[in-house]
Amino acid sequence: MRNESDLTKNIKKIFLSPLNSFGQWVIVVIVAVLFIFVPQWYPIDWELNTTGIWSRFPDTYDNPNHVYPPWSVILMLPYYWIRAEGARIFSVLVIGWLTHRNQWSLNHFLAIVLSPYFLITMSKSSIDIFVLLLPILIWEYSDGKKWQSVGWGTAMCFSLLKPQGMVFIWVYWIWSNRRRFRELIIPLGILALVTIPTSLIGSPPLFIQWLENILNPSAQNIYFWSNNNVSMTSHLGIIPGLLLISCLSLILFFLTHSGRIVWTANHFYASLLYLSFFLMPYTSQQSLSSAMAFVPSWASVILQTVILKTSSYLTDYVKYMPWLVLILSFVSLLFYQPHKHQIPPDLTDPEK
Repeated sequence: MRNESDLTKNIKKIFLSPLNSFGQWVIVVIVAVLFIFVPQWYPIDWELNTTGIWSRFPDTYDNPNHVYPPWSVILMLPYYWIRAEGARIFSVLVIGWLTHRNQWSLNHFLAIVLSPYFLITMSKSSIDIFVLLLPILIWEYSDGKKWQSVGWGTAMCFSLLKPQGMVFIWVYWIWSNRRRFRELIIPLGILALVTIPTSLIGSPPLFIQWLENILNPSAQNIYFWSNNNVSMTSHLGIIPGLLLISCLSLILFFLTHSGRIVWTANHFYASLLYLSFFLMPYTSQQSLSSAMAFVPSWASVILQTVILKTSSYLTDYVKYMPWLVLILSFVSLLFYQPHKHQIPPDLTDPEK
């Protein structure tokens, strides 16, 4: 019985203590490698978003389906080099870093990587974790370090691969550092060096070609933007969408003010991402995994599983999809309640 008790204690220590030990990281790496075998749901985003970018350059936008910005010619090279399998592996490792950063346990880590929306993202080998979640981690980690300018510049560059998803994160970055604006000059300079020259290449410039593909979407993109769009302003209209999101924000405010929710930096980041997702014209379901990763819970995993499984039987699922996603996103903020030692610094502090 004592051996069983010791075994139980060791298992609890491994899976319920903060992710710091070598053994715990070995488990993270093993899980990441296992994601090589995740079945792929065609069409695969990695193939859609990397095919022809460099082989057609500088006529990249002759492919009417390509809608990533011109600086993707530089910034998507790492994503292309690691291939679809590598994208899945490194996405899981980024979640491992997020887990360590928050001093979460492997239990939290598994609640993220086994959640339906994360698995959906991995089934498409999408870039979302790298351009929506990783920049936030890089920004935080480099803050105050000697190489802060490089870190912030890198975070800014990669976040602009999906600018519509990072709108409110950018507002927060600029506003929270308004008293340190001089520290933003070099990062913004790095951003300019990466984005401006690539935008001006070609005739007409790649930036103009990019806008042309967005404003006059191909049949393929019209299909995806119609059937895989969680934006409430696109679904309901700008004014009704704004009113709905405002009402939900007020509910969260009162729940927090009354002490029913312990509001953390993770709630804050998830909320900023959700705001961009639901208020901007287009966001795919794959992007949700980045926001939900900040507020993990098994209750949220179970609810996602139940709702997605039952809704799959609806003949007009696309019609109700934005509403289902909105419910799951809102509830994820309610379900995430970390222990005191897991609450990161309050990033809404004016000094920060």
